[in-house]
Amino acid sequence: MTVLYVDYGLALEVVALASSDEYLKNALIQFVVTRFKEDVKKALGISFAGIRLHWDEGFEQFLMERKKRRKVRSKETLQYYKNLFLKHLEGKELSEQLIDYVVNH
Repeated sequence: MTVLYVDYGLALEVVALASSDEYLKNALIQFVVTRFKEDVKKALGISFAGIRLHWDEGFEQFLMERKKRRKVRSKETLQYYKNLFLKHLEGKELSEQLIDYVVNH
């Protein structure tokens, strides 16, 4: 049996250095997200469970008035988005797989 010694002081120093080194910070974040994704979600309280997608007037208003980038300006574009949403997303439960599908298509 191999005994592994962890130098916790050194590990904490590396984490502390990440706050002032952009490259190290990004590498550390990537490492943590890749290897501890579920733990990170739990720690942040992120859960998609039970979230169902439905188109409503509030969402239309958001797209036309409050969206930060590229607000929807025309009724035709809004109708196009609505048709896509109703065809592919309406009633589906939010999940990582659904997000990946939307991002990649």
